[in-house]
Amino acid sequence: MISTSVVILLLLSVLHENSPLAENRTTSRRYRLPEVAGYDGWYNNPSHPEWGGADMPLTRQSYPAYADGTYQPSGADRPNPHDVATACMAGPKGLKSFRNRTALLTFFGQQVVEEILDAQRPGCPPEYHNIPIPKCHALYDPDCTGEKELPFLRSRYDKRTGQSPNNPRQQLNEITPYIDGGLFYGVSKAWADALRSFVNGTLACSDASCRFPARNSIGLPMANPPPPADHILKPSSRFYKLGNPRGNENPMLLAMGVIWFRNHNYHADRLRREWDVQGTTYNDEILFNRARQWNIAEHQNIVLNVWLPRFLGTDITPYKGYSSSVFPGISHAFQTSAMRFGHTLVPPQAYRAFVKNAQAANWTCEFRPLGGRRQSTGQSSSVRTCQSYWNSADIVAEDEGDAVDELLFGLAKQVTEREDNIVTEDLRGFVFGPLDFSRRDLMALNIQRGRDHGVPDYNTVRTTYGLPRIRTFDDINNSTDPFIRSAISNLSRLYDNDVDNIDLWPGGLLETTERGPGPLFTAIIQDQYERIRDSDRFWFENTANGLFSDEEISRIKNVTFRTVMARNIRASWFREEFLQDDVFAFDRVSDDPAQHCWSDYEIYSDRKLTESLEACSPMRTFDYFSGSEGSYVSTILLLVIYTGFNVAVLLLAIRWMKRRNRKVALLTTKPSSAPANHNVPQCVWKCGATGETLVADIVEGGEARPIVVKAFNGSRQLHLLCSVTGGVERTVDLTGVKTIKIHLHPTRVGGLLCLRLAHRYDLLLRTHGLLSEWRSSLGDYLRSLNIVVGEESKSEKEILRELVTKQDRQELVEIFLRAIFKETLLIRRRGSHPFSGMSWLQRNAKKKRQALMTELTRTELADAMGMTESSIFIERVFCFVDKDKSGTISFQEFLQFVAVFTTGSPASKMELMFSIYDVDGDGALSREDFVSMLGHLAEQAGASLEEDELHHLLDSMITASGCVTASDALTLNEFKTIFDSYESLLNDARMEMKSSTKGTSKKSSISVRSRHSSVSQPKGDPASIFNTPTNINPSMTPHIASDSGDRDDLSLRSPQLAGLQQHVNFFYRMWGNYRLHIFWTCLYMGVVACIFAERAYYYSVEREHIGLRRIAGYGVTVTRGAASAMMFTYSSLLVTMCRNLNTKLRETRLNHFIPFDAAHSAHSLIALTAAFFTVIHIVGHCINFYHISTQTANDLTCLFREYYHFSHELPKFHYWMFGTLTGLSGFLLTLAIITMYVFAVPSARRYLFNTFWWTHRLHFVVYALLVLHGSGRLVQ
Repeated sequence: MISTSVVILLLLSVLHENSPLAENRTTSRRYRLPEVAGYDGWYNNPSHPEWGGADMPLTRQSYPAYADGTYQPSGADRPNPHDVATACMAGPKGLKSFRNRTALLTFFGQQVVEEILDAQRPGCPPEYHNIPIPKCHALYDPDCTGEKELPFLRSRYDKRTGQSPNNPRQQLNEITPYIDGGLFYGVSKAWADALRSFVNGTLACSDASCRFPARNSIGLPMANPPPPADHILKPSSRFYKLGNPRGNENPMLLAMGVIWFRNHNYHADRLRREWDVQGTTYNDEILFNRARQWNIAEHQNIVLNVWLPRFLGTDITPYKGYSSSVFPGISHAFQTSAMRFGHTLVPPQAYRAFVKNAQAANWTCEFRPLGGRRQSTGQSSSVRTCQSYWNSADIVAEDEGDAVDELLFGLAKQVTEREDNIVTEDLRGFVFGPLDFSRRDLMALNIQRGRDHGVPDYNTVRTTYGLPRIRTFDDINNSTDPFIRSAISNLSRLYDNDVDNIDLWPGGLLETTERGPGPLFTAIIQDQYERIRDSDRFWFENTANGLFSDEEISRIKNVTFRTVMARNIRASWFREEFLQDDVFAFDRVSDDPAQHCWSDYEIYSDRKLTESLEACSPMRTFDYFSGSEGSYVSTILLLVIYTGFNVAVLLLAIRWMKRRNRKVALLTTKPSSAPANHNVPQCVWKCGATGETLVADIVEGGEARPIVVKAFNGSRQLHLLCSVTGGVERTVDLTGVKTIKIHLHPTRVGGLLCLRLAHRYDLLLRTHGLLSEWRSSLGDYLRSLNIVVGEESKSEKEILRELVTKQDRQELVEIFLRAIFKETLLIRRRGSHPFSGMSWLQRNAKKKRQALMTELTRTELADAMGMTESSIFIERVFCFVDKDKSGTISFQEFLQFVAVFTTGSPASKMELMFSIYDVDGDGALSREDFVSMLGHLAEQAGASLEEDELHHLLDSMITASGCVTASDALTLNEFKTIFDSYESLLNDARMEMKSSTKGTSKKSSISVRSRHSSVSQPKGDPASIFNTPTNINPSMTPHIASDSGDRDDLSLRSPQLAGLQQHVNFFYRMWGNYRLHIFWTCLYMGVVACIFAERAYYYSVEREHIGLRRIAGYGVTVTRGAASAMMFTYSSLLVTMCRNLNTKLRETRLNHFIPFDAAHSAHSLIALTAAFFTVIHIVGHCINFYHISTQTANDLTCLFREYYHFSHELPKFHYWMFGTLTGLSGFLLTLAIITMYVFAVPSARRYLFNTFWWTHRLHFVVYALLVLHGSGRLVQ
């Protein structure tokens, strides 16, 4: 089997060797392609690979003249560029060239410049150096605002330059300076590949006959300003794909691109046919690159050997060979001024021409305006140059593609504008611009561009190129042309007759002669092109590069642009003889029949110029924020409404929960089961009909507890007992009560009963089906005490609104006690009588007035003094103070007691103490009463004495005083005698109240204490009974001391000083208790502040060159600083949420240095800090987004490097907010954070804890969005 296969293979190989195919294969040869030049110009010069590379700096032949020597534009002391352009370059249109140069020469020159130079892209960030417009300018300021400026963006530059006078700013040339086909193929292989068909070495076509390049359907980044005639942005897909990104600017430039596109395909087809005949093997890559080399070579020959001499009016030096020491870079003088000489040759309108009666011997030329239909159709429309900007693709494709052929033919037959200083208004005033300024003055921009690049003055540049300095303005040009003389006169006036301060562009332009450019521009242009030629290793005449043989070089030198046109014009009427030998100029004396079109053109153009040409459309503006108004306002309103919605939901939910709690407490709770009879006292109220115990729910603090009522006949104590445990829930003391109001509200399951008590908080009961029994029992009981009962039916809402709760009562008592001591302070300071400080009362609110009208119960007095209600001392004091025996203490009564005790003399204090314990009021104090008093005082002092010790103490005091009494009772005088030796202690005694703040349940106390309580006394010493414990919390002590002679007591000297002392004490205690908390809080907040400040500084100063702050102002500084602070705070929040970790750390030694037990407080503090910076960030971005939405799309592409968009798209606010990852994630983040924070307020945690908990679970979403928000990296 194997041997059979081998035999078959051998036979096939023998047959193949003898076949004709084998003969062809052995005789054919593969084409050896010469070295192919790169697209980007690098390594053209092996000694200096970067010389001539794309995106390299322009070169300077003279020193820069920046205002600061580094980068600031020059010419601050020069006239307005617009004024110079108007005064020196305005004039009539239609003046014909002195040398009969054709319009083809002019527009061929434009494509030559765009082959070697592209420095039009503005820098990034954008630097505006606008040109002021005179007020009431007819074109730019018709409304006479006086605020219009011609927008001017400074050129892009090498960021490694512009840092010092030794390294001044250098602008960039984005393409290669070589004539290397960048105009046809681009300056990168990727761009060239986008133009290729990859079939037979050709460039891609858009039509079957391959008359036009392919359309830009793939989105090549071609220049795409808005056509000023339409003032709208159009998609770049309408353009033809060319190597020159700006190749579709005007129809004439596009026609040049089309002709060279066809010429490449001509060579590819020619080479393919030749190689096929020769039997040369090749592939698409070889064929494409060889056709490219031929196309470039012909272009090089035409530019240097044909077009340039005609353009300059003089020959250039012959080619001497390649020199690696010649630098090819484009000079600033050439870029900003000399190469712009062609602007004066641009006609206001280009014409299409074709041959009529082409087959006849007496053929004639027929002209029609660019963009017009054939005159035979009667539809002749005039589209001027200024109206054709960026609408070229449609114009050249008219008449099934004949338009581009007729345009090229017409340009060769049309005489261009005169060589002078006059520039057509199509450039000087009506050149294209951005949407916000659709028309611009290109001549003013030329002058400003020279200043932007720091180009020296006109005289300095002359000396640089070996020309003598001019001495007077008349030396610029000795022409007698009236337009030249008038322009020079205007120039002298504008520049104050200073010939050493003239801008290069107007000065060089006014040198123009009939021959062409003046001496300076000729020198600059000739130097530039000769350096380009001599420095190009791939120049077609360089035989050392092996690109072409001598015979091929000779063939290339014989190619003119007439040759290129003849081989590529496809119109059916066209023959090569219709073109004159020199398509760049007419020869009036020639017998060439092709010169016949000259007279035809003169007749036609004269007629058209005497008629009214189509006017250029006026300058129009554009508001980039238009289209964003609705989305901007709607987004902000949505955030505000969403915030309000969350707050409203929270408030409604809290209100509903409160009402629900009340409903549950009052209506929906199941009736409490009555306890067994053996658990209920026999004196409880029962139903008269059934004997069942009356059970109700007492409602206090939002809670309902089941109770029964216990009351004895004749007793004024109403006891409310828990029906389950039997414990006392509340005791209502009705002593002194004469009238009571009862509010009733019946329901289906029982009802509400509210007992309104004077000087007490109300009693609210919910009954279960026995409201009438409760009403009867309560009424009978109250009437048995001779209390007048007033009953009134009210709604549940009214009862709850008028209800005086325990908390309400505590607030009134608090105000009551504070008022007492404020009045006492006034008495002490001014010696006034009790209740003389009415000014305090008048300055307080209605609730405080109500508090002063209230009266204290015994229970409230005990609470205020920090003692129990059952204390004998409280009973004695209450009985003594309650002068009217009403069962309560009025403000006046209590004030008199406190005033005497705290501000009186020792004698008055002794009388007060004697009166308190003289219960029967007979003026004598029994021994038992005296011992009881000593016991109470000892108890207050913290001493514990037995009864016999108290009797021994009394005897010691009597003996020590020398008082001799005949009975067991002491009179007032004897009482004073005993206490005379303790007068200083009584003098120092003061009353002290510990008051609670609103909303707390801390007890208040009044006690007698000595200012010398720090002096230790032996147990049993009578003086010790006046010493109170020293560990009283001073933070709750608004006291009044009785030492009138102690000047250290700030409360007696000045209320302001007393308040200051209290604040000092407060902060001292805070530091002692919370020093670790304070330290770490200050440290953390300091770190946050530093992070904010560092980022703010970075974006204000160190990133100033990026440019975003220049658009958004310091808003971006604040927002970026806030963003960094948010990053730190939200990250810190995660640490405080690690409860298990914090619990573990509390058990370590670190807890002595870091208060881990304050993690919850730290969480709240950090959350509030994060919220603060979040609000700043959001508000700042609302402002920033507005500024961003008002910017041009090109500026935004610069500022946001990762923002890509089609050139016809204008990003609106809704795009930035909802069409970018950063914007959308930020919007969702805002919504999530609003929800989290709204439902994290204390009220939400109190009433809606589950809601708070679930909304806080959004932190998973928040942190995920934070990652997405930051990863967008939209901002620099």
